[in-house]
Amino acid sequence: LSGTLFREDPLRYANVKYVVTKADRKDLKLLTKQNDAGLYEVNNTAPRAKFVPAKNIRNIKKDEVYFALRSKPADILILESGQKRNNGTSTDTTLVPDVTYKRISPDQIQIEVSTNQIGYVSIMESWDPGWKALVNGEETEPLLADGFHMAIPLKTGNHTIELNYNTVGLKTGIILSLLSFLGLIVLSVSSRNSHRDSFGSNVA
Repeated sequence: LSGTLFREDPLRYANVKYVVTKADRKDLKLLTKQNDAGLYEVNNTAPRAKFVPAKNIRNIKKDEVYFALRSKPADILILESGQKRNNGTSTDTTLVPDVTYKRISPDQIQIEVSTNQIGYVSIMESWDPGWKALVNGEETEPLLADGFHMAIPLKTGNHTIELNYNTVGLKTGIILSLLSFLGLIVLSVSSRNSHRDSFGSNVA
């Protein structure tokens, strides 16, 4: 995406730390410039995971999401129309939810959340069907938020979220590779036996 498309607030929200662009970005700190392109720094970027209350959710049509992102306030989370809303009653909206993010490995994320509000955990990780989520041990579908990252719906209480990534089709690919390998072995053995039989008959 072009560095001229988004204002500083959306860049902060998306956890973008640097922007490379030929445009003159007065709102960002210029670190260096080379060949007419400048490297700009985005200060005070958002955390990798944060809680967004249900009242700050906006449902928008899919083809309007990216346009809406250009002027979206940092405290708003966009979900595509049709995705299930997280409805319920918050017990106390004055308490600030506590969110702890831990990257265990490239394919594993653990998030601890304590909240008295109904809402979503916004996770700055690209949404992909390979991501699977468990909330307190129960499988939960990660939602596509803001058109590019993940969000997990939560009720009130204490929650442990475990995210694990598995490449889609990996198991099927492994099985097919093994079957192909076994097929080559069978063909090789069969060909070798056929060659021996042919050689024996020629000798006789």
